[in-house]
Amino acid sequence: MPDYDLYVLSSLRDRNSLNNFINRFSDRQSCEDLKDEELMILPHGISDDVSTNFDEYDWVPAVDISNVVEIGMKKPFKGFRFYLNSKEDYISKLILSFTTDGYVIYGLSIDSELKDVANLRNVLNDLFNDFQGISGGIFLEESAPLSSKRFLDMLDQSEERI
Repeated sequence: MPDYDLYVLSSLRDRNSLNNFINRFSDRQSCEDLKDEELMILPHGISDDVSTNFDEYDWVPAVDISNVVEIGMKKPFKGFRFYLNSKEDYISKLILSFTTDGYVIYGLSIDSELKDVANLRNVLNDLFNDFQGISGGIFLEESAPLSSKRFLDMLDQSEERI
């Protein structure tokens, strides 16, 4: 069964907020070392990845979680997604989507067994409140966009929205 993706658009793109999210939902110590991982970053001047070809991305070594957070905060803002495994059984993965326009999308991919809409809505509301969301939604296996405009456009097709 497909997973549900819960996304919250936020302006909290600071070290404390990003680390709070990562520490809350992941076993950071077991996944801190990312020496074999690379970040797929949109090239400067491209605002979203809707029509970007795979070979056009800039590939940057992730090194570790702290480095990913630093890259995510650095100006000019770069658009990229970062995925982590969760320490919670009902969460398949954590998603941080750093947008090209200075926002971050905090995301949780929820195991389809927690498909009760009320439970999903509660998790989304908690995420929304904890990270001072601007807007949020529940999607069915949808990649987080790399711009706030595209995220707001995506909300029209969401299962549930705030």
